[in-house]
Amino acid sequence: MSSTPHVEEERWDRNRARQIFARFSVVRGDRSQDAGPNNVGESEYERLRNDLVVAHLNLVRYLAVKFANRGEALDDLIQVGTVGLLKAIDRFDPARGRAFSSFAVPTILGELKRYFRDSGWAVHVPRGARERAGKVEVAERLLA
Repeated sequence: MSSTPHVEEERWDRNRARQIFARFSVVRGDRSQDAGPNNVGESEYERLRNDLVVAHLNLVRYLAVKFANRGEALDDLIQVGTVGLLKAIDRFDPARGRAFSSFAVPTILGELKRYFRDSGWAVHVPRGARERAGKVEVAERLLA
């Protein structure tokens, strides 16, 4: 059994995602191009956006696992990463010729890092003060 069918299937998915992005950018730019609600009541914009989220959710899982050993539940990290994915989908421009994953990875990682930065301290403490607090702890251990 060769790996060729898998490669063709993978390329089909990539091509399908490109087609969805192309249509999504048209609908996003001009909502009058929206085909209207489907039988479930969601607009074409919502359907295309949901399809793009589902298609790239594995990328979010892959990146969230890298942060899983920091004391937060993986489900929470996936949720935070999905917010980054939504931001990336909304800002992505397929006309620029870049791959979506190249655009989305920094956005998702930034959202995950921001989550840890914001939840790390109860009160916002300037970076310099946090660094001095660390130096004081080290000095206390040395002097004790």
